[in-house]
Amino acid sequence: MTTKETKVKVTIIEKSIRDDREAGDDPFADLTAERFATFKGIKDSRIHVRASHDLYVRQLLHAGRIEGVKVKFKGYSKWLIDPVSIDYYHEHKATRSGLRRYLLRASRKDEQVIRDALESLDIEYTLELNYKKKKS
Repeated sequence: MTTKETKVKVTIIEKSIRDDREAGDDPFADLTAERFATFKGIKDSRIHVRASHDLYVRQLLHAGRIEGVKVKFKGYSKWLIDPVSIDYYHEHKATRSGLRRYLLRASRKDEQVIRDALESLDIEYTLELNYKKKKS
């Protein structure tokens, strides 16, 4: 069985670049045909992003969380997502998921106990307390 290589002219009409990149750092400047062949469409990327809807992948693109290019070929345009940026998204999401904000309802006397417990566990924190109201 032999395969025939197909060449299609593709025009990049829009780019989505992660917002944590340095200004002027274009990940698509040295885009090769081999690397471009690994890019996935929205539907395929949805599976790798682990999203339930295609719209979430588009939101990630427009928010600068994942990278991709919008290309025009054969009379229509389509977003193609860089799989490397999806891997980066998962790594970054894993480190971000441990940071949560909690609002504790505690009395003033419990505040120092909470602070001591967090420091003994060597946890970085910003503590916001919502003190219990006194019953009248």
